[in-house]
Amino acid sequence: FREWDRDRNGYNGYNDRYDRPAQPMIDSYADHRKMTDRTTYKDYGEFLQEKIKLDELKKQPVEYPAANLPKSTNSGVYLFIRTNKLAKADVVKALQEGRSVLANSYGQLKGIATNREISLLEGRPDGWTHQPSVDQERTWNIDDIVLVIWFPTSKEAEMWLRHEKHFRNAAFPEFYGSDVVSLPINWNPTNDRHYPTFLVTEFEGIVDPDQFREKFAVNMSDVLHRHEAERFVIQTVGIKHLRGNWFKPKSVVTCTRFPSSEAALRFFHDPEYERLRRSVRDISKNRTTVMFTLTERPV
Repeated sequence: FREWDRDRNGYNGYNDRYDRPAQPMIDSYADHRKMTDRTTYKDYGEFLQEKIKLDELKKQPVEYPAANLPKSTNSGVYLFIRTNKLAKADVVKALQEGRSVLANSYGQLKGIATNREISLLEGRPDGWTHQPSVDQERTWNIDDIVLVIWFPTSKEAEMWLRHEKHFRNAAFPEFYGSDVVSLPINWNPTNDRHYPTFLVTEFEGIVDPDQFREKFAVNMSDVLHRHEAERFVIQTVGIKHLRGNWFKPKSVVTCTRFPSSEAALRFFHDPEYERLRRSVRDISKNRTTVMFTLTERPV
């Protein structure tokens, strides 16, 4: 029996027209399971079926593992990615190809804001690709896009950026690169798809964040409530620049989400909000406010 079993790899079957099993496949089997003299073609066939099933599973998009999700998404971090509008096609393709990597990192793409949905409401367009606007309502036209991705912690965000085959390259998208920043979340709307508009303000040079909180943040609840927003999604000095230099050192960044750009503009031009912004002039050198609306979600 053993002599026949050893010679079976040279067996051609009843018809020489059929090729014998390829030796590399047998070697592959031997690498995975210990090959003994008593191993039969039935064993090898079962192994091959399991391998085919595993290969098929790998091709399927990986669902977000619900068992590992936090109980709510009222925590975590937002990853803001900024790049040139001409790189949008490359970015969308990369996101579609890397959807399983994003899911395995527990990430959720909130959406993409195109350049048409980005407005600089106050401050200088430092760091933004821009050109003067002929529109009276705008001072500058922004030629960038913004991606927003949610992660449970900054660790997962950094792991994704380190391992995603496209975004891990600092020069991606080619010719343009990107700025990437991680911002911790204080609160998030329960149904955040109903709040696609982000109002992001950078207060530069805040030396005393506690004084800023007392003068500005604690007095904001009534104004926010009047304009269909409840509280700051982000109010932090804990900015992590993972790539580029989006915000300046010692800045406090606030972010509020609204159901529409119209609601965000009504809030921004509210006299009470303007008064509160002026109240921190003595502790903040400059302010920059950008509004953008997430309109696309390719994955």
